[in-house]
Amino acid sequence: MRLHATFYFFAAVVFLLLVDSYKTLGDGKLALGSIVLLQLAYVFAYAFWCSSLFFVGHAFQWITAARVATAKRAAE
Repeated sequence: MRLHATFYFFAAVVFLLLVDSYKTLGDGKLALGSIVLLQLAYVFAYAFWCSSLFFVGHAFQWITAARVATAKRAAE
């Protein structure tokens, strides 16, 4: 349940970051598309690292559940 709640929180944060990535400040020499792509790079990096942590957490949970089930069958 906590893993699902964490995933939904992650999805909400990424959605808000994607919406805010189109807001730019200042009048620089870079084109607007370049600024948006640079901001999206941070969003994608955040999504990658969070997804990696979710994968590791899920794999750890799966391995632990399998070992507990095996130990329970062996004890019976």
